[in-house]
Amino acid sequence: MIGSKKRIDKFKTFRQSLLQYSAIGKVGSSEIVPGDQFLKHWEGVQQLEQETGKDVSYDVAWVDEGYIPTLNFRLVEGRNFIDQPGEEKKIILNETAVKALGFRDNKEAVGKIIRARNNKEYEVAGVTGDAHYEGLQKSIRPTLLLHGHNYEFGFFSVKLNGQNIAQTIANVQRHWIEIYPNDPFDYFFLDSFFDKQYQADQKFGNVFGLFSFLAIFIACLGLIGLVTYTTYQKTKEIGIRKVLGASLAGIVALITKEFSKPVLIACLVAIPVSHLIISKWLEGFAYRAQFDWWMYLLPLLLIVALAFFAISFQSLKAAMANPVNALREE
Repeated sequence: MIGSKKRIDKFKTFRQSLLQYSAIGKVGSSEIVPGDQFLKHWEGVQQLEQETGKDVSYDVAWVDEGYIPTLNFRLVEGRNFIDQPGEEKKIILNETAVKALGFRDNKEAVGKIIRARNNKEYEVAGVTGDAHYEGLQKSIRPTLLLHGHNYEFGFFSVKLNGQNIAQTIANVQRHWIEIYPNDPFDYFFLDSFFDKQYQADQKFGNVFGLFSFLAIFIACLGLIGLVTYTTYQKTKEIGIRKVLGASLAGIVALITKEFSKPVLIACLVAIPVSHLIISKWLEGFAYRAQFDWWMYLLPLLLIVALAFFAISFQSLKAAMANPVNALREE
């Protein structure tokens, strides 16, 4: 059996003490949990008497028989590990590893012999469905799971049924102190642990959104100021046009037209620049969203509408002014 017998016996005692509670469904131990990085990587793994998959790097971890059911990994073919002698010679692959090793399908892989480094041979006991151990920034890698407790620092996973969580955690802590009196009790919920991988992106999104709002707000203030200054310079012209019979709509269109072209040019320049920046940012993700044309058109229309609202407001204000006041000095 892989791992220290004393450590394994302690864990089994700990597991049995927890499973007596109805609020606890499963308990497993492992070298890694989703959200963490694999500590071991193997190369030179291949099918027996074949070269396929030899040049691929595989993520490797030791787990016990409770790991897969506790974390709800989907077993698509074969069986899970069992607690009996000889299981240290079994191996479980994920679907990506099955493809990397050159098997036609998951069913073909079960029962076959895999030769790992140092010429150690393992029989494929089962195949799990592909799952993300790390965030969507990275693609799913070929993964090999081995049976045992061959790790110094690992994780004990406890599946709760959602009943009185605070009391259940207190019970877990009490049994932990009894069995592991020299080790601190430290726990976390797997969803929050996994979500930490996205904290940097969430902060980036919040900061980017804030500065985008400030940029648009400042640009609108500048545009309003520019329109106000321009309409002030055209006060007498607007007064003369109104005296000569120009309509309200015509005067508004006159002032609006002067700013329409620069606003549209700015929007057209912004589209390729924003597309380039977004594309560069998405290169950091293995899985990327596809951008349709409406995703660029919608913010463009909103910005144009906001700009024209600011322009039209000032233009309408100038057009409705009394022309006598504008021509008084003349």
